[in-house]
Amino acid sequence: MSSGNSAIDEQKVLQRLSGRSTGLTTRELARLLAVRPSEANQALLTLQAKGQVALRGTKWFALNSRADYGSNVQASTTRSMPNTNPRVQAAQNPNVKPDSGKKAPDPLPSRSIDRRQSRWSVFRRLCDYYAECVRLDQRSSITATASDEFESIVCLDGAIPNSNQIQIRTRETWHKWVRKLAEDDYLFVGYPIQRYRWRDTQKGEDVDFVSPVFVQPFRVKIDGTQLNLEAIGSIRINEGWLERRLKNVDERRAFLELCGVDSISDDGINETSWAECARLLNHFYPDWCAERLDTGCTYSMPSLESISKDGIYNRASLIIPRKWKYTGGLYKELMALANEIPDDQLDRTSLTQLFPHMPNQSTQTTLNVSCDDSPISVVGSQVLSLNHEQMLATKATTKCNLSIVVGPPGTGKSRVVAAVLAQQALMDKSALLASRNHQALEAVVPRINAISEPWPIMIRLARPWGAQADMSLHAAIGQLVSSDLTGDKDHLRNVRQALSRRIADHAEASAVVGEVGDLRESIRKRMFELNELLREVPDEYRDVAAVGFNGLPNVNELEETIGLLTEIPQLSWSFQWIWNLLMSRKRMTKGVAYATRIDNAMRSVFDKQGKLPRVGTGKVRELASFYRQVLAFWKPFSLANEISILVSSFRRMLDALPPTDDVCRREYEAAKEVERLSVECFLELAKQTGAEITGEERCALANILASIENRSALDSEADHRRWADAMRKA
Repeated sequence: MSSGNSAIDEQKVLQRLSGRSTGLTTRELARLLAVRPSEANQALLTLQAKGQVALRGTKWFALNSRADYGSNVQASTTRSMPNTNPRVQAAQNPNVKPDSGKKAPDPLPSRSIDRRQSRWSVFRRLCDYYAECVRLDQRSSITATASDEFESIVCLDGAIPNSNQIQIRTRETWHKWVRKLAEDDYLFVGYPIQRYRWRDTQKGEDVDFVSPVFVQPFRVKIDGTQLNLEAIGSIRINEGWLERRLKNVDERRAFLELCGVDSISDDGINETSWAECARLLNHFYPDWCAERLDTGCTYSMPSLESISKDGIYNRASLIIPRKWKYTGGLYKELMALANEIPDDQLDRTSLTQLFPHMPNQSTQTTLNVSCDDSPISVVGSQVLSLNHEQMLATKATTKCNLSIVVGPPGTGKSRVVAAVLAQQALMDKSALLASRNHQALEAVVPRINAISEPWPIMIRLARPWGAQADMSLHAAIGQLVSSDLTGDKDHLRNVRQALSRRIADHAEASAVVGEVGDLRESIRKRMFELNELLREVPDEYRDVAAVGFNGLPNVNELEETIGLLTEIPQLSWSFQWIWNLLMSRKRMTKGVAYATRIDNAMRSVFDKQGKLPRVGTGKVRELASFYRQVLAFWKPFSLANEISILVSSFRRMLDALPPTDDVCRREYEAAKEVERLSVECFLELAKQTGAEITGEERCALANILASIENRSALDSEADHRRWADAMRKA
């Protein structure tokens, strides 16, 4: 055994022996370390000479256990994470104290955002949720095997502080784990740990797994032998453990409710602490716990491999998550958005239109002032021919914070996007076009630049690999620096004023076309209803019923009168029935009088020759029964008369408007004039790009251009050297 491997083997020997209170024989130790017994015996003799192990009978024992190392975890000297839950405050751990012999190192500068004070609390919670979804989608469960101790998982000694910043002193036995941690910048703190054995049927062996019940993500910074941890999320349930421990959905829901991890405050922040998790597990699930849980006294001895009984143990652990092949960067970005990006930076993004938040008053005031700079309104300009729906979508972008245009392929969505971008330029506003693929950009950018050719007004920075760029940022800056145009501002303003007037003319013509269309549609629908009603009218009266006469009783009057003529219900011997009986004669007499008036009015129009039978004399009840039939006969006449009057009024309104052909022709000509002036204004705007740049700005752009050219030359030389080296090696 070489001297290089001797030190490593001695550390492994101490780890194994310190985790076995009953000791190990030489052969048992060799089997655990997967070495020859002679190598294990040589390491034991070396450690015995150093006074670190002792032979008692046939077994070797470590003279110092892991517990003799003392606590290696403490809360940072900075302010702890606030906790407003009274139940949690009562369970806070009072046993965490910094070492008195040494001054605590400087804590990690906090970059986390207090969500309670954040204007973007809802957005941050959503990003945190999406980050967890990404982790779960990668099957990155926070679980390790017992043999992974000191490689992907280590256990802590001491009390677990309920703080958003924790300082941990590393052990010498953690060297592999620390080297692996240096490749990443975050980990999970887990507590307590459940041990369970799984049978690998393919290999025919048992595997001991350890999985924390609760976890909390932390950002970590290695400072010598010290780890500075800063929380980037709240305490949550370990979904991998939950899915394995509880197969039934109702049981999982009950566990979450009892242990309090699903109870959040009004601001959406989970108030659960480590001490509260331990207390609730001890209270509701004591049969799951192999030992009583106490966050004030966690330990790392014996080793995880030495635990032989399944159950939950009072262990706090640091777990390095598995590396992800594709989505590791996405997870980090989502966590940064959830916990680190300042509110002011989010206020300057388009996310303000998507997520509810309390806007910054100073930013809101600035935005309101900048939006009123242009006195000439060109809303409704169209550099491309658009139909009515496309024009509505284009106008909506200037009125609404968020506009969504949907439609199947070939319906002109890309055309609407191009029209919106051009309209923004005509309004002296900048615009950014973003897409998840290059196909959408290729459908919009060339269409915009073709309008203003040969002066491109839109720059595309992203291109498919190997594709030639239409115009690079380098070329765009060069065009601005070399531009010698003075710019005819008066002509541009005159074109805009003419465009604004034509837009108003087009809006007026469109309103008339819309009014004509609405009237014609209303007439069509009412005529359909009238024809259906006339089917209920006798043939000899249909022509008269379709004319429409003013002053005839309407349907409401007929129905109210029929209600007065209704018989009272059968005998029920109640005070209400007796009262209705006494009042029924008076009510029916009144109804007969109304019915007689209605009948005479309808006869004066529809029965001038007196062909219909007249009402005779008789008792009130008999007359009421007869008039109910008469009014039912006149009801379709009344409905048809009302619709006929309405159709006549619509036709008079339509006759008052210009002819339909003239209106449509005027609207078409106005649209073409708007399109012509929009293109002319857009072309003039692109032509004068760079004309308003001051001398100081032109000088600054020239310096930027020179820096880009110098950097490009350096890159080319570096690429040439790398290519030459590769060719020599080949």
